[in-house]
Parts: sequence; C-alpha cells; structure tokens
Amino acid sequence: MELFCGGEAAFGELLERINASRQSIEINMFIWRDDEIGRRVLEALLEAARRGVRITLRKDKLGSVFEHAEECRRSMFHPSLPPSLALQSFFLGVFYPCAARPRKPRSGYSALAREFMATPGVSAELDAVRSDHSKFYIFDDEAVLLGGMNVEQRAFGRDIRGLEFMDFMARLDGADLVKRFRDRLAGAPPDPLSEVDFIINRNGRLEAKDALLSLIGGAKESLRIFMAYVGDRELLELIARKSFDIPVQLICPDAANIQHDLNLAWLDRLLSKSRAAVYLSPKMVHAKAVLVDDAILTFGSVNMNKQGLERLSELNVRVSDPRSPVIEAFRERFELEKHDARQVSRPLPANRIRATIEGAV
Repeated sequence: MELFCGGEAAFGELLERINASRQSIEINMFIWRDDEIGRRVLEALLEAARRGVRITLRKDKLGSVFEHAEECRRSMFHPSLPPSLALQSFFLGVFYPCAARPRKPRSGYSALAREFMATPGVSAELDAVRSDHSKFYIFDDEAVLLGGMNVEQRAFGRDIRGLEFMDFMARLDGADLVKRFRDRLAGAPPDPLSEVDFIINRNGRLEAKDALLSLIGGAKESLRIFMAYVGDRELLELIARKSFDIPVQLICPDAANIQHDLNLAWLDRLLSKSRAAVYLSPKMVHAKAVLVDDAILTFGSVNMNKQGLERLSELNVRVSDPRSPVIEAFRERFELEKHDARQVSRPLPANRIRATIEGAV
C-alpha cells in the first residue's frame, strides 16, 4: 500500500496505472471537470480503450451541480443539467460568488468526451443521481486507487482562488485485496481484525459515523485529524471530551470553498468545550482523515458533516498497522501541514446566518 500526498503524486500514479493497464479499468467518480487534468486523464483512458482495455465509468450526476457552479464551470460528462440540478447549481454559485470563474457554464460535449464514449469497450453510466461521493479506480482486478480526489485541475495544484489543494489518495495492491474491496461494496460486513479494510456508506448501509465514533472513542494516546468540512454534533462532542484525556489536533481549511461559516461555527463550539488544538490552513484542505494513537488511520471521502455521514455514499480505507509506511507518511505530512497552518482560539469569525443556512442544506 502506498500513500500519495497531493495531486501531482496522485495523478502521476493514476496516469501511470492507466497506461500500464492490460485488461480492465473501473472508475467511480463524483466530479470530473473538462479542464487540463480532466482532459489528460480522459486522453489516457481513450488510448487504453484503443488498445483493448475495457473501461467502465460510473459518474454521479449529482456532482454536475458543483461542476457547473465552481472552478472552470465545464463538466466533462454533464454539459447540460435538468431543471432541478440546474437550480441547485445556480444557488450554489450565487451563495459562493467568485469573480475569477466564468460567468456561465459551458454547454455541449467536448469532441474528446464524444470520442471516448463512442469508443468500443467503453461503458459509461452517466444519467443517475446516485448521491455517490466516493472516488476509486480498479485496475485489472489487481490494484485499487482510492481517496478524496475528484478529477479536476484544482486537485492537481491550486483552485481558482489560488489556494493550494491538499488531499490524499492511496494505492492498494493484490487480487485478494481487490476482491475484499468488491465484497465490501457488495455488502460484506467489516472485519475489525484486518490490517486493511474499508468503511462504506452505500445502499442504505451507513457505517461511517459509527466507525468514526468507535475509532475516536477508542483513542488512548492521541488524535490527529484533517477535515475539509465539519458539522456533526455527536462526533465533535466526542472529540471535545477526548481532548481532556489525550492530545487532539485538528487541521481544517481557513477558507473552505463551501460551508466555510458552518466550519467556523462548529470549530468555535469545539474550542469552547475542549482543549483541542485547532489549526486553520492557508491551503484548501480537502482531506478527510483521522489518525488514532499513531496506529490506526482512516481516510477517503467521508466528511464529518450531515452529507458525509447521513446522505451520501462514501468510502474510506482503514489501516490498522502502526508499522505501516502509510501511517508514517501520513504523520509526517500532518506535521508539515501543521507547521504551515495557524493555531486559532475563539471566538472565530463565523457569519451565523450563513452558517445556519449551510447547516440546513
């Protein structure tokens, strides 16, 4: 297993795996923008399909709400939206204005997307709103690449505001581990004794919150947390209680692209009830990760908010081996990111009206 910190490493690995694939590539994705990295990945997949690799793509239509509202406003696979999603996208863009983005989303498929979808051996499921926020790739049934990154230029470097993006992906190798991953997606129960397993919200099974409560509640020495978006009362109150017994450190973005005020409101509440050290990063921290006692690490797509815990299909990997180089690499990255962030104290400058609206939706 190997951890990739940041988009350059993660997309380098992704492109290398696509180019090396011989039989099949399966992709599950929430957001796929028609930007530089989106086109590079699709071009590599097109070349793979031309040499006979079977490509299966499941792209959730719900992600198009964000594709049309944010960044370049160009969706690779959903150039137009039905009225209900178009309305959501419109209000998202109004609520989070950004002078740097284009005034209107682009309509119509790119020539590259049309060619890809017409290529023999390509199967694309694009029309369903599955509310699936998970991101993963399976290569030749021999390796899985998963984590928190969508296919978009900002994940590779900086967002349209100029903020560096920070997130993780990981590669898991071996046919047995791929089979275990597929079994878990299909409904097999979790294995708490396994050194590597998965935490899954899918098809009505909501494992993520209970799994996080168990991991955090069982911490005896330390907690290190990256979290893009927070907002769950039970988890944050548990973190607050643990902070009186063990060191707790939490890194969040100083300027989240969405639910910024909700983040600040909940972090302010955490600071009022705990001894936790809260850091706000100048980067767009998009990571969702918890390290317990330097021995158990989980990361992936699960945010500590209502959407991530109760509404969306999500996927985290769990590593329970203190000797794992993945845990060591994560710990080192956490300390680097903490050095670049600023520790804060209350009161935090949350706009309470906006936070209430963000919490409601």
